[in-house]
Amino acid sequence: MRSRPWASNRDKAFPYPFREATNKMRALEGPWSGDNDPFPREWTRGVAGDKVLTNVRQVTEYPPQLRFLLFTPEFGSVNSFAASSWDKLAPSFDTDFWIVSWQGWDSWTEMIEQVTRKVLSFADGVSTVWYGHSMGAIVAYEVLKRFDKQYRSPNLPVALMVSGCPAPHLFAADYRPQDKHDFLLKLRIPNDFDILTQEKREILMKEFQVCLDNRHDVLKDVTLHSSDSSDSVQSEADYRKAIVTDLKVLMAYAFEHGESKAVSVPVVAMAHDEDSLVEPQKVQAWEAYAPAGSFEFVALEDNTLRCARILLVQEIADSEVLAEQGHGYAMRWALSFLLR
Repeated sequence: MRSRPWASNRDKAFPYPFREATNKMRALEGPWSGDNDPFPREWTRGVAGDKVLTNVRQVTEYPPQLRFLLFTPEFGSVNSFAASSWDKLAPSFDTDFWIVSWQGWDSWTEMIEQVTRKVLSFADGVSTVWYGHSMGAIVAYEVLKRFDKQYRSPNLPVALMVSGCPAPHLFAADYRPQDKHDFLLKLRIPNDFDILTQEKREILMKEFQVCLDNRHDVLKDVTLHSSDSSDSVQSEADYRKAIVTDLKVLMAYAFEHGESKAVSVPVVAMAHDEDSLVEPQKVQAWEAYAPAGSFEFVALEDNTLRCARILLVQEIADSEVLAEQGHGYAMRWALSFLLR
């Protein structure tokens, strides 16, 4: 239909111009890739603080030279990533940043299939890197496995980068934040957040990058280069409801790929020995998921923080300072490794 008010035929429907040719090709070639795979058409996402795909920094010219998809960690949202530092990492005219949020579902199966559907919408052939921290790394991995097995996309990533996350076959047994911080199991309704002590709020921020205080100011930073304003982000109550469902989805994950666990792209894994929730050797186990000779393990040592130098800030030599970064430390530095 024509949307322009001055168009003389704006109320006349026009057929899709390639429909006849497409039907002839299908008749000759048989089913296309994915034709016989049922794809969930019903959108089952519930309350969430953000859209599934948020373009947090647009390019001045299209298509971009490079794109990053940043998969949120558990309890995460667009405010898990600080946009104000991105200008130091890559020029705005050719590097595109998107955040992929998997909040809002209470079923792992429905979530991963529908997030895959959204990520498949990128079809412009731009060179893309996927990055996931903690549970976000598992979501990125599972979406990539579906790309490899079921779909053909011109935006297959050139690399998968993960941080703060055990290898998928170890995840269910070795990543249990609810055991170390049992108050997480008591967060069942939005009002439960109001009775959290300041200490527990600080744990949420340090370990999971969850900002309960001054969230509006944080969102201003995140949406600095975005087409969405912070006012368009859903309410605090909706944000909290989405956090509550995350732990349920996290605990429902079960690794099912067996010996066919490897992905088709290089893998970079990053860990730090002061992470209280994930041991570095568990992160290094991602090596079994990369093609031969295509794995890199980056250890953030106590005596140096190489990524801090890349970001042109002072070198940090105090291990206690690094320990204070918590489980969420890697999200502040990972992009610098991607862009080095």
